[in-house]
Amino acid sequence: MTTPDTAGTASEDTTECVFVLPDLGEGLVSAEIMEWLVAVGDVVEIDQPVVVVETVKSTVELPSPYRGRITVLHADVTRTVPVGAPLVSVIGPRGQQPPAGGTTHLVGQIPPPAAGAAEHPARRLPAKGQQRGRVTAAPVVRRLARELGVELRDLTGTGDGGAITKDDVRAAAATAGQEDAS
Repeated sequence: MTTPDTAGTASEDTTECVFVLPDLGEGLVSAEIMEWLVAVGDVVEIDQPVVVVETVKSTVELPSPYRGRITVLHADVTRTVPVGAPLVSVIGPRGQQPPAGGTTHLVGQIPPPAAGAAEHPARRLPAKGQQRGRVTAAPVVRRLARELGVELRDLTGTGDGGAITKDDVRAAAATAGQEDAS
């Protein structure tokens, strides 16, 4: 998270607005910050691209629904943030609202995980090379697997619909590294 050296404060004529990760549709519940297109202290206009995010389906630039001066970048590059999480804070004119149908509108509620539900790390299939059909993984995940020497066919994905995620690939690479060390 990046904040200014001297905290920007809203005055009588200004207000701080927080741009949150919008619902990007198609059941996506999070996105990874790939690149900030602005910095703390920059002045932005409505619809100016401020951040590049990547989901399992695409990489997109998100435009600011507010105008004003950036006061906080709420997430570092490579951090995965859930829908509804703060992305940037902007001090701008009092009373500004995101445009109708703006990018901060959440199109539905993301249900919280079931009580006691544990996150499952990527698992290797019992029989290496066993064919499971087509592997579901985003291009960036396939590239990471190549770089780390992980065979996607040997993983069970933990993402939406069984898709293999970057975390699955990283976990498999870490497991392989531990096996090699023993």
